[in-house]
Amino acid sequence: SKIEKGDYVVHSDFGIGKYCGLSSVGGEEYMVIKYQKTTINVYPSYFNRVSFYKKSGSGVVSDSIGSGGWKRRINSAKKAASDVAVGLVRDYLGRKQASSDKYYLDKDIENRLLDGFDFKDTQDQSVAWGEIKRDLLSSRPMERLLCGDVGFGKTELAIRACFLSAFSGFGSLVLAPTSVLSKQLFSSFLTRLSVYGVSVGYVSRFVSKKEQLKTISLFLGGKIDVLVGTHRIVLDDACLKKASLVIIDDEHRFGVRQKEGVKRLSPGVNLLYMSATPIPRSLQISLSGIRKISTMLSPPSLRKSIITNVCEFNKSLFLKVVLEEVS
Repeated sequence: SKIEKGDYVVHSDFGIGKYCGLSSVGGEEYMVIKYQKTTINVYPSYFNRVSFYKKSGSGVVSDSIGSGGWKRRINSAKKAASDVAVGLVRDYLGRKQASSDKYYLDKDIENRLLDGFDFKDTQDQSVAWGEIKRDLLSSRPMERLLCGDVGFGKTELAIRACFLSAFSGFGSLVLAPTSVLSKQLFSSFLTRLSVYGVSVGYVSRFVSKKEQLKTISLFLGGKIDVLVGTHRIVLDDACLKKASLVIIDDEHRFGVRQKEGVKRLSPGVNLLYMSATPIPRSLQISLSGIRKISTMLSPPSLRKSIITNVCEFNKSLFLKVVLEEVS
């Protein structure tokens, strides 16, 4: 339904062609796709083999059926996927044999940190913190996915993990997919950790190039304990190698190569992924046991459930909702 006449489509058997609309013979409709030297008709039972590629006018060259070009590209893509898979297996095997930095935490110091939290931990939040703490205090690198709805306290657990890393004398990286989110995280981390003498830095497009380089230099020199930023940090191998703990917020918005590349540079790094909506791959890895998972399902105290209704626009209903929100 999203394909319009003139768009380029991909047929899994024949490659890229131009969609020329629908036609019919004997009352049965079919899709017409034009290639370099021929045109094919695709009947409804084979529509699942066709997918949208690009809009018309994008300068795409259609494939030539029978030339073998499409089959070569498929084989090349399969080989590339196989190479990635082999690399991932090698990385995971390396993680199984690697040892992480030795963390330690004084119970009194931990209690001071927990008492500084303005809210009461939910039951799931307490359990998840215990799991993350055990991972960090073990001799094996942490590989954990933290799932929880917005406002359920994932950021607080990330702050505690970075505090534990800084208390043990190691640096941490906190990655966010957007500059706005990284700015919000920086504010939360700075407010929460600065009172304990933990220094927090920030790198994104909101900061000048000069300030970015200065902040990164301070982190590499051990003057900054926690560095918060966007994809900019992922591009700096020195930062990734320096970090003992890497936290990836909204992990579903980062690519597989970006996330797995961290482990390739530093097999012993501790990794904490956070997401309200993890991608199927992350869930599969977690459920298979390759990556541990912590779920926070219990809402904070006084948290109201979100109620969604889909209806036609009604002015009186709209005003009622607005007044309820205001009150």
